[in-house]
Amino acid sequence: MPFQAYLMPTTASPDRTHVAAEVRAAILAHDGAIAADGVTVRTREGIRVTLGRDGDAFLFDQLAPSLCQIIFDAALRTNSTIDRGGSDVIPLKVKGSTGVPRYADETDVQTDPIENANALCMRLKRNLHDWRRTIRDMQIQGLMGQDEELLEPPPAPGTEPVVTADTTGVADHCQAMAKDMTAKYGWTFDPVVISRNPRWGVVWRADSVMPESPEYRFRRICWQIPHPQGGVKYMLEDRPLDMFDPTQSVGPLQGTKAPSATATALRK
Repeated sequence: MPFQAYLMPTTASPDRTHVAAEVRAAILAHDGAIAADGVTVRTREGIRVTLGRDGDAFLFDQLAPSLCQIIFDAALRTNSTIDRGGSDVIPLKVKGSTGVPRYADETDVQTDPIENANALCMRLKRNLHDWRRTIRDMQIQGLMGQDEELLEPPPAPGTEPVVTADTTGVADHCQAMAKDMTAKYGWTFDPVVISRNPRWGVVWRADSVMPESPEYRFRRICWQIPHPQGGVKYMLEDRPLDMFDPTQSVGPLQGTKAPSATATALRK
C-alpha cells in the first residue's frame, strides 16, 4: 500500500483547481514527467509516484531527492501544509508559506516547521519507515493481507441487514467520535447507516464533509475487532466516495437506512 503525503489547504491557499495546477508546475520544474493518464508521475531519478485525490496528494513507495523538492515546492506555491499517512499527524509547514490550517482552531494550531527540501526528506523517510512497520503490524494482526490489501468492511453496506438496536457498543463509540469531530472542526456525518456484516459484525458508516472542502466527500467506516491482549479495538477508515478508478467509487449512503435517532444525535 503506497504511503501518502498530501497538501492540506490553509487560510492562504487557492482553490483546489489552482492547487492541482501548481502541483503539476512543481513536478515539471524539478524535471518530473506526467504520463498521459494525468496521475502517473516519474521523478528525475525514475521513481514512480501517483497523484491522488484532486491532484493534491502524492502516493509513493520510495523517496528520491527530487520528489522531496517537488512536494516542498508544491506546498510553498500553494501555501499548503503537508499531511501524511500513518501516525505522524502533525502538519508540516514549509519555510516561506503563509496561512494556518483551515480545519484547525486558529487558537490551537500545531505545525512543525520544515526549513528546506532536505529537511522534508528526512521527515518523510522516517514517516515511510514507520508506515512500513505499521503495514507489517497490520498483517500480523490480520488487518491486511500479504499483498497489502486491506482486510476491512466494504465501503458500502450493500445488502447487510440494518441494526436498529446495537448492544455491542460500536454505534455508541463511533457516534461519539463523530460528534467530537463535529464539535471541534465542523465536520458533518450524515446520513449514518449501522448494519451487520457477516464477517466484521456491527459496522457504523457515515458520509462526511469538511466545511473547508465541501466538494470533497468521504465515507467514514468504523468497526471493532478483538484486541490481541484482550477486549476489543475500534478501527476507523476514511476513504473518498469518488476514486480515480471509477470502479472503486461508491455512491452516497441512503439516509432511510439509518436509525433516525443516530443522525439526529450527531447534529445536536
